[in-house]
Amino acid sequence: MLLLGGLMPRAHAFSLIGPYAIAGGNVWQVLRLGYNEPSDIGGPMNVAAGEEYRWNTPDIFYAYDAPFLDFFGTRGREEIEKAVKIINDLPPASLLNVDDYPMTGERINFRAAALGLWDLRSTALSLTLEEMGLASPERWVYCLRNRGVPPSQLTPPPAFFNVIRRNFDPVTAAESPYINGRLWTYIAIFDGPVDSIAINQPVDPLDFGRFDP
Repeated sequence: MLLLGGLMPRAHAFSLIGPYAIAGGNVWQVLRLGYNEPSDIGGPMNVAAGEEYRWNTPDIFYAYDAPFLDFFGTRGREEIEKAVKIINDLPPASLLNVDDYPMTGERINFRAAALGLWDLRSTALSLTLEEMGLASPERWVYCLRNRGVPPSQLTPPPAFFNVIRRNFDPVTAAESPYINGRLWTYIAIFDGPVDSIAINQPVDPLDFGRFDP
């Protein structure tokens, strides 16, 4: 058992955001398939197929407007600076070793969750990484490629989908169903009047991932 555990690959994973994908001259990552939602800034890339890109400027500029400072004050600005420092303290990508970092670093604050509170530093870090092109693997580990509605006597008619993965292993760049050591699946496809979404969740809801570095 110790030998098998030592040989087991670590299951980090990531998803990348980029321009909405095109096939046959047409954009297929559309709202009908769960992409381009109102808050989205791009669609998940297929790293395994070579849909690569990079951030071409070394600097990101940010500022605080008056409403932010009036509401959050100096403490809020300090939390934003802490989020930016986390990114600035990372080594160059060419020197980064994913095994130097824990797979899972979050802890659930149940009291804050019950009160509907968001952590400002965590939110700022997440949004900054999104602007840099790092998407949420929990959302895109399974997503939709096509939707078909054949002729039917049923009302509403049944819809059929092609499901794809847009979550990748950072070492091999291969598609992966694992996120931070947890095996994920999709349990249903929500087919609404304007959009359709794969509902993703861990195979074991009680598995909170691995915290060891």
